[in-house]
Amino acid sequence: MSRKLYLGTTAFCGLVVTLMPAFAQELEGLQATFGVEQRFEAGDNLSLDIPESGSSAFSTTAFDLNVLSQTRTQSLRFNLGAALRYGDVEQGVDTGLVDPNIGFNYSTTGANALLSFGASYAESDVSFDRSLSDFEDEDGVIVLPEDFEGLNGTGTREVARANARIETGLQDPIGFVLFANAAQTTYRNLSAGSTLDDFERLGAGGSILFRFSSVTTAFIDAEYSRFTSDDTQQTDRRTTSVSVGADHAISATTRIVGSIGYSETDTEDFGVTEVDEGVIGSLTWSRDLSSGSVETSFDVTQNENGRRATLLFARMMPIPLGSLSYSIGVTDSDTFDANVIGSLNWQRNLPTGRVFARLNRQISSNSEDDERLFTTLALGYLYDINSVSSIGFDASYGASEFDNANDVNRTDLSISYNHALTQDWTLSSGVSYRIRDEQNVGEADSQSIFVTLRREFDLLR
Repeated sequence: MSRKLYLGTTAFCGLVVTLMPAFAQELEGLQATFGVEQRFEAGDNLSLDIPESGSSAFSTTAFDLNVLSQTRTQSLRFNLGAALRYGDVEQGVDTGLVDPNIGFNYSTTGANALLSFGASYAESDVSFDRSLSDFEDEDGVIVLPEDFEGLNGTGTREVARANARIETGLQDPIGFVLFANAAQTTYRNLSAGSTLDDFERLGAGGSILFRFSSVTTAFIDAEYSRFTSDDTQQTDRRTTSVSVGADHAISATTRIVGSIGYSETDTEDFGVTEVDEGVIGSLTWSRDLSSGSVETSFDVTQNENGRRATLLFARMMPIPLGSLSYSIGVTDSDTFDANVIGSLNWQRNLPTGRVFARLNRQISSNSEDDERLFTTLALGYLYDINSVSSIGFDASYGASEFDNANDVNRTDLSISYNHALTQDWTLSSGVSYRIRDEQNVGEADSQSIFVTLRREFDLLR
């Protein structure tokens, strides 16, 4: 597969490093932190191989730099990191400099326009010593990556991303939105029997907004996406959609948004093209309440897997000493039977710690662009022994289900002791246990113990 996206992303991020002083002159309140983390770990079968791949005992020293600057109209975020790994590791696992990553996001808002763009590049082990918590989003919810089903064994995973968005006419009767994004995942030095293939996603689109009044806006959306994979079929899939709709505020607290359109997907496998097309649409009703918000939506989508209809109800609310949000619904398609989907995000502060539960069950596409039903669950409890020490208990689960492929599930369990040595230094030690079970393949497990020492330095504040 072409490495143009990788080269372009790394070149762009390198340019950002060069231009950062210029950005800093324009932005106020610049903050920068530098983190150092030393970790010692020993365990068995850390790559979750079948048969087991042996024991490891190693040291990892990680470094990360994070820069943030925000004003009323501009925002700059930059991160840079890498690690040094040495010791006795499984065959096929890299030592020396590992896990390099770099990222950049910038946005600016003017009187009548908005511009944002960003790029990132990251390397990581395919499976060695990776926990499900690596896939948490900004809300702490585990979102399985597209290639989750193939993440076992050894090798290196490279992910490059870039995006840009511009909005104009924010205060005008007619406004325009343009966006583009790209993501490429590639692999190297994979262990024998790996099912992973390089793949790439590209997307672009735009909208025209017609603001008839302060409460009613009509829109025309157009979008194009392309998926390519270096699999046996050399899959090349292009999807084009066009829709029209309206956004209307019924009252100060209630809003309804609806759209209807048409989508066409052209899929080329082994040089043969198939076309899937059909009507798409959505209808969403939402309302702000004195205690949170409520939303109901109905969506109809069309892709190479056929038509899918989804009905979902969602609720968000504050609760004493915590927060709660949940959703529940049903989805039905030509590929899967009807399935219940939904989510839960609950957290609560306790007199001696805190507890949380996060559940997510959704339909998404995997690295072969096939639909899957995935379920993730994260449970955690932190008990404060005193003002500087605590014990943490964490359990997480991830599963993907297919109509015509092997189901895969992962379970992670860990117990840790945390201690603030000083105001700047923190110590964490514990044990972890991981299980990977793949239908028609078998089960692999891994045990490990670890000790971690970390400090963060405020370079600019």
